[in-house]
Amino acid sequence: MAEELKLAGPKTPEIEETEGDLKKYKALASCAASEGGKILINVLKKDIADGVEHAISLIKSGSDIEIRATLAKVKSNLDVLRTLNRAPVNAKLAEEELSKLLKDES
Repeated sequence: MAEELKLAGPKTPEIEETEGDLKKYKALASCAASEGGKILINVLKKDIADGVEHAISLIKSGSDIEIRATLAKVKSNLDVLRTLNRAPVNAKLAEEELSKLLKDES
């Protein structure tokens, strides 16, 4: 859709940024849809569940530092999982935004 619209003049910084975002989101979506990406997603889900269970087990006997470290790892895994899972939707939104920007420029 957005590829069909071309600008005659130079691109605005907003268009260039949106194009860059679209490229990143499409790459992430492609990765998530691949066999390796699906394996990664399953491993992340398991690591998140294991981390939460470990943090819960530390409530009675662990130190605050151990609990925080465990939850920090859970959060980082959750961030990666969210990035991969949201990539197709973000790509669609970026494509719509790019299309809108290109129409406004022409």
